Amino acid sequence: MGSDRMRVLDDLILSISISKCRAHLSKVGLLVCNLLSRNRGFIQSVSSGIRLSFDHRAIVFPSLDSGNAITFAANGEAVDFSLEEMRLHAKQLKVKNRS
Repeated sequence: MGSDRMRVLDDLILSISISKCRAHLSKVGLLVCNLLSRNRGFIQSVSSGIRLSFDHRAIVFPSLDSGNAITFAANGEAVDFSLEEMRLHAKQLKVKNRS
């Protein structure tokens, strides 16, 4: 019973934290999180909380073996980028940051 109560408390704290993050964003703000954990339940819980807090205007790139998952959440209108466009921009940033 104790672990269930802790999970509810953790979810509540997470929800409040995400809501505070969203409140500090501009109307067109974008929250980007690198979630680090090897506990898939934790990643799923945080991802779900972010999706709910941002009215499902969020995407989570799932964790592989490294244990981190990247999350993007839009405060205003949904961001209209395809996965391919995001990959292209990520490659451009990678090249730019190497110089």
